[in-house]
Amino acid sequence: MSYQLYVTGGYGFTEAILPTLLHPSNAVDIARDYFTRGYQGQHIDLPPDADVSHTGNLTDTQKQTLLEDLQEGRLVLSSRYEPGFDLFTETQANPDTLRSDLPPTLRQRLQQHWPGRSRGGATAARSDSLAPANESSAPSPEPPAPAAPVPGAGPYRVTLAYRWLDGTGVAGLPFTLATDDEEITGTLDPNGEAHIEGLNGRFAFVRLSSDASDDEVGQQRRAIQHALTEVLKHEQREADAGAGIPTDALASAYGRQHRCCLPGGCGRRYWALAVR
Repeated sequence: MSYQLYVTGGYGFTEAILPTLLHPSNAVDIARDYFTRGYQGQHIDLPPDADVSHTGNLTDTQKQTLLEDLQEGRLVLSSRYEPGFDLFTETQANPDTLRSDLPPTLRQRLQQHWPGRSRGGATAARSDSLAPANESSAPSPEPPAPAAPVPGAGPYRVTLAYRWLDGTGVAGLPFTLATDDEEITGTLDPNGEAHIEGLNGRFAFVRLSSDASDDEVGQQRRAIQHALTEVLKHEQREADAGAGIPTDALASAYGRQHRCCLPGGCGRRYWALAVR
């Protein structure tokens, strides 16, 4: 699962995300589990306008502060998958349908910084009975928008390596690497590797494509293995017939054991007989 933290009423706090906001009680449980165990099938993006490090290396104090802000309503957590309307009593997002069990700070901030309020309309005329007397009614200035990520200039890098069972690299195999911010395609080098730097997304997914040469190489290896097996069987039968003794005994008395490495991998043992 993927989640996004927002400063209540801050950057990115729009009408579109209101239905996806989680109730503070659920949000705190999800964030606490994430901060405790780390990445366990879910990811939480920090708000760009919060005073925290965006590298993901938060101190224990910063984590506790984020949890307290979520509990009180200074921060909200949004699910990126499906609307839940957890803050509302009906399947519509407006100040009249806010749940009664919301923290006072969250309710106050929602009413003060409701998306679209500063642009006028019916909502703009509503009085805010919960606003403190000493707080200015002027809308707070929007924080500057974070710079768009520059392709190839991100802080993350990844190394791909794909090999056959015998350790040789799968050369020239196409791959696709995708993060939340970019998608990169390429082919593995002659060593079966690829080194990608400058990624903006923290988590990457890799898909290795099938290639016609894979099947061709596999068929050639199986053909070579079969041919060698038949040759050795034929030599064993001739040696057995000439000496008149069982193959195992003949191999023990006259043969030498070799370990053969075929293009498909090592592991089978074959007998090379030298009859005296």
